[in-house]
Amino acid sequence: MDWSILFPQNCIICNNSLCGNEKYICLHCENKLPKTDFHNKIDNPAEQLFMGKADIEKATSFCFYNSGSSFRDAIHEIKYGNNPRLAYKITTIYSEELIKVDWFKDIEAIVPVPLHFIKESSRGYNQSHWIAKAISDTTGIPILYNLIYKKSNTKSQTLNNLYRRYINSIDKYSVSKAHTPNKILIVDDVLTSGSTITSCVEAIRKINPSCIICVLTIAFAG
Repeated sequence: MDWSILFPQNCIICNNSLCGNEKYICLHCENKLPKTDFHNKIDNPAEQLFMGKADIEKATSFCFYNSGSSFRDAIHEIKYGNNPRLAYKITTIYSEELIKVDWFKDIEAIVPVPLHFIKESSRGYNQSHWIAKAISDTTGIPILYNLIYKKSNTKSQTLNNLYRRYINSIDKYSVSKAHTPNKILIVDDVLTSGSTITSCVEAIRKINPSCIICVLTIAFAG
C-alpha cells in the first residue's frame, strides 16, 4: 500500500513537507488555525444562530472563516478549486477531536446538505458528501446521502445578506423517505446565517417531528 495516500507528505494548508509525527497539517499551520472550540462551549455562537429558527440539540464548527486566513483559502479551494479531498482531511482532524469528548454519542446517521443535481453535476462533487464520509470513516456512523434533496437550483448566496439568504432558502428542501432515524447529524462546509440548515431541519421535522438534530460544519462565518 502507498501510505502517502492515507498520510499525505505535504501540509494541506501551506503545502510544505510534513515531518516527524505531523499528519495532514504541519505544526506551524496547526498553531495558526483559528479554531472555535465550540464543542466545549454551552450555547456557543453556532448554536445561537439557530435559536428561534430551528429546534436543534447542538451545533459546532471547526474553525472561524476569517478574512485573509489560510484556512479561508482552504475552504475556497474545497468549494471551488476541485479539491473535495481537502474537506475530507480537515474533517478527519476535527472528528478525531470530537470523539475525545464523545460529541457523536447516540447519533444514528449523518446527513450531508445536498446541492441541486444541476449544480453538483457542474461542480463534479458535493463537498458536504466528503465531510460526511470523513465523519463516517472516523466514527462508523452511516451516511444517508439522499435523505434530503434540493427542489430548486438557486444561485450562490455568497454575496447575499442574511435576510436574502433566509428568503432564498425557505422551502427549498424536501425529504425523500417516509421515515428518518431518531437522531441525526446534518453536515455542511460553512455556517453563515444558518438559513440553509434551518430549511433542512424544517423538511425533516415534517416527516419526523421528534427527531433529534445536531449540526456540524468545518467553518463558521456567522
